[in-house]
Amino acid sequence: MQPYFKYFPRNSFVHKLDPRTKLFLLITYIFLAILFTDVRILMLILISAIIIYLAAKLPFKENIGTWKFLAFSMIFLMAILNLISPYGAKVENPHIIFKFWIFALSWEGIFLSLAAVLRFLSGAIISMVFIMST
Repeated sequence: MQPYFKYFPRNSFVHKLDPRTKLFLLITYIFLAILFTDVRILMLILISAIIIYLAAKLPFKENIGTWKFLAFSMIFLMAILNLISPYGAKVENPHIIFKFWIFALSWEGIFLSLAAVLRFLSGAIISMVFIMST
């Protein structure tokens, strides 16, 4: 069985970086993803992580299993975060879209779960870059 993450030798500026620099980049991205809750800022963090992934010239097709697992995890995370909170988000007057029994879907809950997914995905992409290029 092949490991999910393995080193891919490439001629990119990311591969040429010192491993300590890549570790610092990884820690910085995870810290920034945890620090912010605004979806717009998290989108910028995710876009920059994707740019770094593309700059590293890492193969997409050889890691399709990892990408499928990430997609499943993100969908599961978003669904669970919307269901475990009775009103989607702990706000005084949530904007409820749909309510069933003790479960309710609100705009606040959607944005909170979207923020969690963006955090998860940006951290996963930067982690993949760190592991596959070091």
